[in-house]
Amino acid sequence: MKFRNHVFISYAHDNNRPVEEGARGWVECFHGALDAFLGRRYGKARVWRDERLRGNDDFSAEIYAQFPDTALMVSVISPSYLKSEWCRAEADRFCTIAEQPPGLVIENKMRAFKVILEPVADQTPLPPAMRDALGFEFFVREGSKLRELDPVFGPEMRAKFHLAVADLAGEIADLLRKLEDLDSGAAVEQSASVPAERTVYLAECSFDRREDRKALNAELRARNFRVLPERELPRDEAEYRAEVSRLLEQCALSVHLVGGVLGSVPDGPSGRSGVMIQNELAAARSAAAALKRVISLPAGTRSESAEQQAFIEAIERDAQTQFGAEVISAGLETVKTAVQAALTPKPPSLPPLGGDGSGAPAIYVIFDAKDRKDEALLRLRKHLQGQGFVLRKPAFEGTAEEVRLTHEQHLTESDAVVIYYGAGTDAWKLSIDRDVEKAKGRGGDRRLRAVFHWIAPLPWTDDKGDVIDLGGERVVDARGGEVERLADGNIVQVLRMETSR
Repeated sequence: MKFRNHVFISYAHDNNRPVEEGARGWVECFHGALDAFLGRRYGKARVWRDERLRGNDDFSAEIYAQFPDTALMVSVISPSYLKSEWCRAEADRFCTIAEQPPGLVIENKMRAFKVILEPVADQTPLPPAMRDALGFEFFVREGSKLRELDPVFGPEMRAKFHLAVADLAGEIADLLRKLEDLDSGAAVEQSASVPAERTVYLAECSFDRREDRKALNAELRARNFRVLPERELPRDEAEYRAEVSRLLEQCALSVHLVGGVLGSVPDGPSGRSGVMIQNELAAARSAAAALKRVISLPAGTRSESAEQQAFIEAIERDAQTQFGAEVISAGLETVKTAVQAALTPKPPSLPPLGGDGSGAPAIYVIFDAKDRKDEALLRLRKHLQGQGFVLRKPAFEGTAEEVRLTHEQHLTESDAVVIYYGAGTDAWKLSIDRDVEKAKGRGGDRRLRAVFHWIAPLPWTDDKGDVIDLGGERVVDARGGEVERLADGNIVQVLRMETSR
């Protein structure tokens, strides 16, 4: 059906009182900005609201009479809104009317949006369908204080306000187009049929990573990925775990943004934060069903909470905590690149064994960019090539995504890996070790038969000493002996035996 009105703004009049005489109120500013951004993203749209103070039932009936001809409602949620009998009645009436065809929920998107001007712990007064729906946050935390996104607070806050309105306008425009498709008879993809490869679990996070989560969420949705969770998660721990597990089963990727704050804790016996529980369940899903994972932990993150600090250290070092995940310590743009790479279909495989058709085993020699002119490394690579192996090396030029894809492709298409531990840092070595462990578990016709750790003497570090002290049949202590002799005895013979099986 065609709607004459596109968006109705429901709000408490207290939230539109100007802070200065003659100035515009918050809702009036919001209305104007939404109208402008919606015009850019959708085209001319009718956004309306009640600008008069209500005083009788006849006027309410006038408002309600327009709801059947209104596509969407945006409710400005605040304590004043939930206390207002008129506001609660508007929300309830709109949801009741919207249940009629085409329905209140279109492709998992509610036609009743929530703009959260101030967090409200108990949203029980709202209609049941709206209570658990995720809202758009129009506030920020500054230390221990909450501040609403109000343009009167200056240029920086005005910019954040406009960004938030723009994100909301994008979501509204998408839903309006889906309603148009229904009206024209076009099929609208239902949530149940959205394939897993187009579905991402974007884990709830603590408030210090909330802005990053908003940005990543907006980008994923702009690229037409389904992002879960789409509703508030339960507060009871048992129900919380069950719901997160159910949602993870629908996803190809989970993304976890970890900060220095503990975050909210579901009500239950473990006392663990939601951030920790989600990571635990995603790691289990990765082990059971190869769920791809990305963990973002900015370099240098530390916490005043002992429990959160232990979790941070576990992400950095514990294999079970980071299972199946790419742990990224760089900024949000690097996280976006990793997410995009994880969701991008893999390019066609390279021809077997380097594409030369010789049948020679392929060795991927991994080294840090600072080692490119290291004499010992050059001798090692030259010797291995002289023994008839096909050699591959890391890419150091190109975009971060191109470098990463080349690295992953080499791991997929090689018979062996030699990790040349020279100028690389401890963090570099741990990152490479994680990548190689993932590659060892891959399926398909090719498998990674051998991994060698070549410990170069310069520059010497305590971590290199630890690697040698822990030992292992494929750790090559290169502090003594000829490069060629060490390569023959520790790599060439072993690999020829492995590839002859």
